[in-house]
Amino acid sequence: MLFYVEKENLYRPTHRTSRKTILVDTASVKDIHELEKRFKHQGSDGNEASMLTIEVASPPWRSMREGAWYDVDPNIFADAEYRMVESDEPGSGIIRAEITFRRSPPIDFSPFLASPQQASIPRMGCFSGLPPRGELELVVINCGQGNWNEIRSKNHFFIYDIGASLLFNQAQVQAIVASRNLAGDGRIGQITISHWDVDHYRALLELRPSDLNCISSVTVPSQIPDTATYKRTIQLLQHHSIPLRAIPPAPRPAGTGRTIILCPHHIALPFHFYRAVPGQSRNQAGIVVAVVGSNRTALLTGDHHYSKIDSAVLPNLPSQPLILVAPHHGGAAGALRMSNLNSFPSVEIAISVGCNTYGHPLKNVERFLSTLQGSSPDRTDLAGSLTYKL
Repeated sequence: MLFYVEKENLYRPTHRTSRKTILVDTASVKDIHELEKRFKHQGSDGNEASMLTIEVASPPWRSMREGAWYDVDPNIFADAEYRMVESDEPGSGIIRAEITFRRSPPIDFSPFLASPQQASIPRMGCFSGLPPRGELELVVINCGQGNWNEIRSKNHFFIYDIGASLLFNQAQVQAIVASRNLAGDGRIGQITISHWDVDHYRALLELRPSDLNCISSVTVPSQIPDTATYKRTIQLLQHHSIPLRAIPPAPRPAGTGRTIILCPHHIALPFHFYRAVPGQSRNQAGIVVAVVGSNRTALLTGDHHYSKIDSAVLPNLPSQPLILVAPHHGGAAGALRMSNLNSFPSVEIAISVGCNTYGHPLKNVERFLSTLQGSSPDRTDLAGSLTYKL
């Protein structure tokens, strides 16, 4: 039975050999139904969620690795319990059930490591979004421990990531979607997802028909895992005639070895698109977007490392005030170094963060960002959604 590992340590236990909660997705709904038959459990009708949490003892070197596929022998679940996630519980709508192993001996998952299963998505040569007209504003949405950013003009919206916290239940995510009311003012727009990580795309699955009808396209980095959640997503988009297009990895410049770097992909004002070269790190091998307004530039980073943004993106931006949406929700994002920020007259920093078990924003990261800005950064968990005129 094929599983894709979304998060290898959902609640971050403090000891290397302690039990951990792994978030996995199945390859198909059929696999879910077969698993539920094994547990003699009848799934509820209409429940499209396909992700599972697996609570298990497994040492790090034998555990499931984030971003990898495993073809697991179903017999391994003989000593496990299966419990459906209720509609009012965290993760409902995206997480279907919890699997808990009752036995204490650690389980070695390494023999089950499988080849990657990648979705087949039409590739695009370059981003071809509609150009916003008039004044621009950036809105960093308060979506909990997730990422959702909007660039809005009078006639257009551009969304970079459309995620929400896994600690929210389905109704809470739907409430955030309703509050954005994307179709309420006649705008049309596009969505770009930085990388295929559930807290960066979860809310896409909760968009209403009226919202979907005003979206012209969705852009993702290539190498998307062909999971049941991906299949659910593409079915939703196709039902509303929304094309999904993938930007392939950037060609690797000579002399860069195996290091993942960002490269310019497409520049057509106000957008500067950057795409990473091929790499195994899901967080680092995605899309970064800078949006240049009349007076300020917004830099949308996903989970990419500070050093990669500093060396590849900042030198190409105009020398005007910068608004940086902090990578990885103010969490660990490589070395705390951004020497090229000196070329900007001022820097404002927004942290998209909510209740979480990771400790975000990390104290040392928040101190670093405060030094860059000269004051405490804005935080969505403290101030709600943040709006900046560009």
